Formats: sequence, C-alpha cells, structure tokens
Amino acid sequence: MNTTLQKIALANNLQVQQTIPLQGGSINDVFLLKCKSANFVIKLNDSDRFPGMFVKEAKGLILLKSSESFKIPEIHSYGNEENNSYLIMEYIAEGSPDSNFWERFAQKIRG
Repeated sequence: MNTTLQKIALANNLQVQQTIPLQGGSINDVFLLKCKSANFVIKLNDSDRFPGMFVKEAKGLILLKSSESFKIPEIHSYGNEENNSYLIMEYIAEGSPDSNFWERFAQKIRG
C-alpha cells in the first residue's frame, strides 16, 4: 500500500489487510480497501486540481440516500492528506440485474 493510503487509513482508524486497484474514471485513483471491520472504497485525486470535489460528491450521495430509492453507499469520511483529496465509502459488491431491473429503475427515478 502506498504512503498516502497508509496515512489516510491510519487517520481513519482503518486496519487495511489488502488494497486492490479499481477502475474509477480518468481523474480519480480508486481502491478497494479490505479491512478487518468491513470493506471500503477510497477515491483519491489531486486536491489542487479538483478542490472540494469529494465534499460535493459526499453531499450528493447523502442527498440521494435520503430518497430511499436506491442502494447508495454510506459515507465513511472525506478529507485531504498532503496534496490528495479522498472520499472513503461503503463498498457495495456488483450484482446482476434481474429481468425487470430497468422498469423498476425507471419507476423509482420518476418518484
């Protein structure tokens, strides 16, 4: 695990057992953190280039969660470590949609 991830894990009391890189887009580095207590996803990016990005993302996820329409990951924490911003959230394993997934999705998104 790299030094930045180690510092963030320590600051957030996470006992990381394994770190696995995930795909997360063109501006973020994303990792699965397998910890003793639970699994988390951490997103990292350059805090100078993208100031406040993860604060806004966390607020958006909290707002989406309040709708109770979809499974939205719990926010564990967010902040800065040196020149990196980070967002740590609950890991939700990828599932397989059933045959009426898109119909239910459309109904929920319409409210």
